[in-house]
Amino acid sequence: MSEKRIGRAAVLGLLARSFYLQAAWNYETLQAPGFAHALFPVGRKLSPDRERFEQFAERHTALFNSNPVMASYVIGTAAKMEEEVAAGRSAGEDVTVMKNALAIPLAAAGDRFFWATLRPLAGLLGVLVAGAGGVLGALVLLALYNVYHLYYRVRGVVRGYTLGPEIVNEVMRLNLVGLSAQLGTLGAFFLGVLFVAAGLAWSEGRVGPAFFAFAGMALVVGLLPDAFQKRITEVALCATVAACFLTALGVLS
Repeated sequence: MSEKRIGRAAVLGLLARSFYLQAAWNYETLQAPGFAHALFPVGRKLSPDRERFEQFAERHTALFNSNPVMASYVIGTAAKMEEEVAAGRSAGEDVTVMKNALAIPLAAAGDRFFWATLRPLAGLLGVLVAGAGGVLGALVLLALYNVYHLYYRVRGVVRGYTLGPEIVNEVMRLNLVGLSAQLGTLGAFFLGVLFVAAGLAWSEGRVGPAFFAFAGMALVVGLLPDAFQKRITEVALCATVAACFLTALGVLS
């Protein structure tokens, strides 16, 4: 069977279409319509006859759900494996197995990193900077979030297509959990800074030791065992709210 390759332009098309992964999200197949949208140009190129394209479409309109950013690894890998299917070196079922195997771990790591860690941290820094720089705060928020967002989205498609099924080894080395813990500690620190700064302003600007003591407490929370780290935002929030009241009462003035 003749060798078929989708080409660089199609890989760029995968990347562009990956941004629409959740555009047709639904309760029946979740992200499947968006995933199929990203892969359909690949299917048209690799499966010109109607029967094979219908098989292709059936594979990629089945239930799929993962983190929207990290799903780019699955999209790139699926495209590479579809080349193997078109060349007769792999079966369509292998693509489905790969999709399901990658979707769950990427969802777990990606949701914790992007939704529970990076987005709140970007928002906190944006608010802090906005207090002094107005619109600059929005730029900081967008820049911090999108540096990571675009990096992993682009890398996912490119590396997924380059490595094919071997992407599993790279996914195992991503260590987004460790990065989440590090950024979570930083986020707790800035959360402490934000609330204590508000408390100090409320108490007529008395600086005292509160600014450093409670921001430091939020930082220490991030160094505690995992059981506390899982509740890091809540603990930091309680500590800094307490700082507001203590500072307002003059205890820490």
